[in-house]
Amino acid sequence: MFNSIKSKKGMPAAGFGIIIGIILLLVAAGIILWVVISSASKAEEKTQIELCRTSNVIRVGTEAEYLSGWVDSPLHSPRVCGTIYKTKKELQLPTKKYKERYEGEGPRFSMSDKKLATVAEIADMVKNCWYMWLEGSDERVFPDRLRDWGRKGCHVCYMFKFKGSSGISVTDLRNVMHNLPYFAEDSSDKCAPGGGGIFMLRWGRTTCPSGWEEVKESKVADMAGTKCCVVKDCDECECINKGGSCSSGSTKDFPFRYDKWSCPEEAQKCYVREEYYYSYLRYIEKYGDRGGGIQYIDIDDIVLRGTINALEVNAISFYSREDDTPLILISKSDHTKVVDWGGLDTTECEIK
Repeated sequence: MFNSIKSKKGMPAAGFGIIIGIILLLVAAGIILWVVISSASKAEEKTQIELCRTSNVIRVGTEAEYLSGWVDSPLHSPRVCGTIYKTKKELQLPTKKYKERYEGEGPRFSMSDKKLATVAEIADMVKNCWYMWLEGSDERVFPDRLRDWGRKGCHVCYMFKFKGSSGISVTDLRNVMHNLPYFAEDSSDKCAPGGGGIFMLRWGRTTCPSGWEEVKESKVADMAGTKCCVVKDCDECECINKGGSCSSGSTKDFPFRYDKWSCPEEAQKCYVREEYYYSYLRYIEKYGDRGGGIQYIDIDDIVLRGTINALEVNAISFYSREDDTPLILISKSDHTKVVDWGGLDTTECEIK
């Protein structure tokens, strides 16, 4: 049997080596983490967004049930969330991608193409900020501060400037976000490969109805003890297969147009039911478990209306307070402070 060699003080050399190994492992992990956090701000915007969300998921999932009374709980994983800057001239709104995407679309929203492109780009930043912070669903993304009114916090997701001679009202932003589709939920039985498909059982039949065909292999349908049906010989019927309706206009049952799902005829558009449709605004207000909202910081007060100023640096922040609705806050870059409880409670939004 292996006999460990003793050091002069009697400590087994093997045990000492294990301690050294653990220390080196922790140092290496710290270096890796430092590199990740340091390089996160230099990564592309999409990468920064995913890094932030992932670190928040891990933070919430690993936080220990520990309350120290008057100090923050130290038992949580680090967060990799920076502030994304769009203030340099080449990054100021609207960027080329958005100007091209919304060319000719302005009249549909009663504004110029350039203004729509700017508002739409701000809408995407608001949506991204909400996504990074788990749609406001979990208050544990911020530490518990008992002396400071419980668990709360604020983080600046974006700093940005936009080109133009006039400001953009938060009301205009909400109106555009209400009319911009973000995603639609597949309301079918999801029994076909890639989504879509209806259980034969729904129709109370032993065969698919006319115009539909059986999916040859469907584990989902097999588990349900039935068969899966999709529209026959139609590669452009994604809308119908996923529970939508293809038509020339909206109807009472299918009021919302959703262009990301295809229809068989060129003149047709896809329309979906209200309960399965998420505009940018509904995503903020309804998708998270705690609800949500978009408001403006005017000096220190949170208000419903405000103007996002042209040629000034503006901020988009995520704010969450225990037992209250989380918010996306828009403000000037020097007004990233939230005052609550009649001035008794102040939260500084962190900028990284």
